Amino acid sequence: MAVSIWERRNGRQIDLLASLDRDLPDRDWTVLPPGTRTFRFEAPSGSLAALSLGDPAGPCVVLVPGATGSKEDFVVLAPLIADAGYCVQSYDLAGQYESARAGPARDRAFDYDLYAQCGGQCGGQCGGQ
Repeated sequence: MAVSIWERRNGRQIDLLASLDRDLPDRDWTVLPPGTRTFRFEAPSGSLAALSLGDPAGPCVVLVPGATGSKEDFVVLAPLIADAGYCVQSYDLAGQYESARAGPARDRAFDYDLYAQCGGQCGGQCGGQ
């Protein structure tokens, strides 16, 4: 049985969340949950790959991966949120996984406008938002 740094440092039992995390089975993160819809949308940075899960008429929850993550980071969490009645969306950031070709033009840097504006084209998969 592996021992976490937290346990070694504090000499205490594993908390519930650490136990649940350790009990997660190995999985192929490229296999999306049943009912997942994939799509692409145009953003200032280029075409971004996205996914949606749950009732499109429900309230929308957008899960954004970290700088080196992808939409697949949420394949365990998204079904739980969708089962609670929400429409879940996530997308790859420019330069990541299936959005690897997106990014600034050669003469432009990654900047705020590249990420903050989607010109109203980001929605449509969840309640038309």
